[in-house]
Amino acid sequence: ALRIKPSDEYFATYSKSNQILTELSKHTSSDMRRIVAINYNCSLELLEVLSNDEDYCVRYNVAYNLGCSKKIIKKLCHDEHFEVRCAAQSRIYDFQ
Repeated sequence: ALRIKPSDEYFATYSKSNQILTELSKHTSSDMRRIVAINYNCSLELLEVLSNDEDYCVRYNVAYNLGCSKKIIKKLCHDEHFEVRCAAQSRIYDFQ
């Protein structure tokens, strides 16, 4: 198991390790999951998981992650939160 200080946002922001990002994406703090969601090194699989997060701010950051797939963006276009829908709709044209 990884031994990362939960408060250390550096790893969530700059890590290129999918293992570290996966561990941090399970953090109880939604702030940590938000930071992971915007990290451009996030795998598509991890972005898919985070696109279902209970915190709409995490889903919002997923929508703005440039590594996000069209499938995830399309799903987020129908999110229950207005902010997430707007973020996803602003990205949908990247795939046209």
